Amino acid sequence: MPDFSKVYGNRLVLNNLKNAVAYNRVAHCYMFWGQDGLGKRMVAKAFAKTIQCESEGERPCGMCASCKQVENENHPDVIYVKHEKPSVFGVDDIRVGLNRSIVIKPYKSEKKIYILEDGELLNAQAQNAMLKTIEEPPAYAVILILTSNREVFLPTILSRCVELAMQPVRDGDVIKFLTERGFQIDGKKNEVLRFAGGNIGRAIHFLEDENYQKMVQDIQEVLCGLSAAGSGDIKEYVERLLVYKEQMPLILEQFRLWFRDVFLYKMGASVEYGGEAGRFVREQASHYQYEDLSVILKEIEKFQARLKVNVNMELSMEVLLFALKPGTGLQNPGI
Repeated sequence: MPDFSKVYGNRLVLNNLKNAVAYNRVAHCYMFWGQDGLGKRMVAKAFAKTIQCESEGERPCGMCASCKQVENENHPDVIYVKHEKPSVFGVDDIRVGLNRSIVIKPYKSEKKIYILEDGELLNAQAQNAMLKTIEEPPAYAVILILTSNREVFLPTILSRCVELAMQPVRDGDVIKFLTERGFQIDGKKNEVLRFAGGNIGRAIHFLEDENYQKMVQDIQEVLCGLSAAGSGDIKEYVERLLVYKEQMPLILEQFRLWFRDVFLYKMGASVEYGGEAGRFVREQASHYQYEDLSVILKEIEKFQARLKVNVNMELSMEVLLFALKPGTGLQNPGI
């Protein structure tokens, strides 16, 4: 049952929302942004439950009719705005799901809350369609926009939202969350934490889906083999990674975490890698210069940004892997 006590980390975000309710200063529009898996939906639902709770004591109480309705997603005054097409949030979706509905007063509560997920799919026309609603909302309206990418939003939309950035949580909180929910992590702790990178949702995917575990194994073997890889090996590695093409942002994030750990180990920090992976992290730390590792991390970030536009994935990945090899002129990789 989502409430603020069940959310790990992000204390600043939670305190902002709790104070808004406590002091009756709930804004008309909030944007929760950050990686998928960081709990945006859970926080939004907990916020909605707190606002709609009928208790005169601690809120949300979890026991009143409103709390139960929000939990079961059938509260008449908590509306989830949907999009018809899987890849885009269009004008008609906004007009039907938000603009025409919001003028109708709440059925049973003081507030009427709209939760708009997948905000990164809103095209410019849809954003313009919702702009007037955000600029001049009814007094009872609260709009919660959830997105993994705030950069797609028009400045006019951003300027009218209270922006709340969801951050990765501490490793200890990831383990605590998983343990409380009955996940068996014996012998997998370090592997789970490395994959998750502070993202609880990602940790759950790893434990529940063998395909993620296979992908992580392939990524690790590619990274461990880069030092001795020739051109033929690189092409084979590219083919191996492109099997997971739809997960390319996650693959690049694993690249970033790997080279971050190589960098940290080179600086003398403790990095919890065991077995073959630990040996290769230590070995690679001896192959790279500090300057090389700094450039690598920046180049991975650039590649991540390029995924937002049309790129030749095979060629771009091949160039990147060549650039990540030790001793290949990383100061100016040209990718």
